[in-house]
Amino acid sequence: FFIMLVLYDEAGKNHHSGFNLACPGGAGCLKATFLNVCFGNSPAINDQTPALELSIYYDLTGVLGSVATPNNFSNLQIARTVLDPNSARIVSAGTNFVHANDGVCNLNSEKYSFSERVKLNPAGLLPSTCSSEGCILAVKIRSLYNIATPHSIGLEAQSTGGTEFPPQGIQIESTGTSGESTRKIDVLQTYPEPPSFFETALFSRGDIDKVIP
Repeated sequence: FFIMLVLYDEAGKNHHSGFNLACPGGAGCLKATFLNVCFGNSPAINDQTPALELSIYYDLTGVLGSVATPNNFSNLQIARTVLDPNSARIVSAGTNFVHANDGVCNLNSEKYSFSERVKLNPAGLLPSTCSSEGCILAVKIRSLYNIATPHSIGLEAQSTGGTEFPPQGIQIESTGTSGESTRKIDVLQTYPEPPSFFETALFSRGDIDKVIP
């Protein structure tokens, strides 16, 4: 499975701020230096111990690029890392994955079995120039190896700048009244996610020509 976490709040999408863009200078733009990643419900280390692949989408042109109107994704880039608590698996498979820490990780009163502090910038997973608002766009998290047991995932941003994640969708509330009865429904409409097959397929807005030498 995978989850998509939006890190930039596009104009018109932030229902909680009255459909106003929270950037620049607000909680809608994440400028994190670190991501604290906690995961796992069981401390057992075996073949089913989950590893997490983090794919961070970013655009060095900031608010002039992917989040501008109209959107321009020509400068979109992806940085990846994989966190694996099973050190023996890293060695035997030769994956070069990052060895995640095994030990209790606490986030918002929730406890997790494994954790890693992922440095974004400067001199981290992202270029040092990715420091402007709108550069970090989203992170996709995919679980590897584990196919039988559900595991929880928690993320926390750390930075001298904005560290709050923007809303991950639009909160829709509807209230109906009939006579003396009142019913209320709350629904979270999440943002669209790119299909997972996009990572293994070639796609283009225009025609694709195959050049044979």
